[in-house]
Amino acid sequence: MSKVYSYIRFSTKAQEKGASIERQQQAIDKVCAERGWIVDEAIQDLGRSAWKGHHLNDAAGLGDFANRVRKGSTLIIENVDRLSREEPIDVLTWMVDLNRQGLRFLFAEGNTLFDHDTFRGQEAGWRLFQLWGGSERAKGESDRKSVIMRRAWRKKQEAAADTREVMSS
Repeated sequence: MSKVYSYIRFSTKAQEKGASIERQQQAIDKVCAERGWIVDEAIQDLGRSAWKGHHLNDAAGLGDFANRVRKGSTLIIENVDRLSREEPIDVLTWMVDLNRQGLRFLFAEGNTLFDHDTFRGQEAGWRLFQLWGGSERAKGESDRKSVIMRRAWRKKQEAAADTREVMSS
């Protein structure tokens, strides 16, 4: 019998106060209800960045899961940007490696399943293009936010220097 796992992630602890967990859980619950699936285990990386791959460390939820994945298992994720915000080639390589071990990926947004057949055959090019595009969007969003945050901190530092105020984190 195959196992179904869900995965919820967000980057900063401050996001825990928002609706991120609820939004992701609702999307996962909806797709499970449509397919008649029950989640065997919920995996979470709360406050763990996917931009630099911290969520894939052995001590992280997703990293630990990847080390113990079993053939026939399915991982349900709200969207590709919850899975990773790394370079698309790295996301794709990671997914293909786990798929070779028998893991299927179901993205709740769009109810899109990536399984053995997705990475092979006539539809593979189109499906991989979809995955690449989603990964590129996620990476670009993180890169954009990083630039915005660096600019904001630089402005705060300049303002503090002008007024001779002490800055803290």
